[in-house]
Amino acid sequence: GGSRRQYPSSRSSVGDEIVSDEGTTTTLKPMDVVWAKCAGYPTYPALIVDPNTSPGYTHHGIPIPSPPAEVLVQQPEKGQYFLVLFFDIRRTWQWLPHRKLQQLGVDPELDSTKMAEGRKSSGKKGIADAYKRAQVHLRVVNGELCSELR
Repeated sequence: GGSRRQYPSSRSSVGDEIVSDEGTTTTLKPMDVVWAKCAGYPTYPALIVDPNTSPGYTHHGIPIPSPPAEVLVQQPEKGQYFLVLFFDIRRTWQWLPHRKLQQLGVDPELDSTKMAEGRKSSGKKGIADAYKRAQVHLRVVNGELCSELR
């Protein structure tokens, strides 16, 4: 008698791939530039940073700050959270779940929608400046600009 092998049901790990409203699957990873929504603030351009980034790390010539210890200890224990570094002047760190993040610089319509949302808020100038910084970052990463951001 041939015993049939039971394969474990294939489950994708939770939180890796989230299907957005448009039905497209986005997988976010460190060094992705995103729109990040923090409670009480408008959606704001940010960079996903690997929590294990060591000091002095550069990405395509751009120095990436390493997360401070006080930020690392705030990582939520449950669920999959991404560590993001906002493109604000202060360079604010935040842990956010996937659903609060959307990729920036991929869909021009999304970008302009988020910018428009930002215009309604008090921090609109900050968002416009941050968006410019995010775009410069992307262009350096894509090799369109030399990294003169030191």
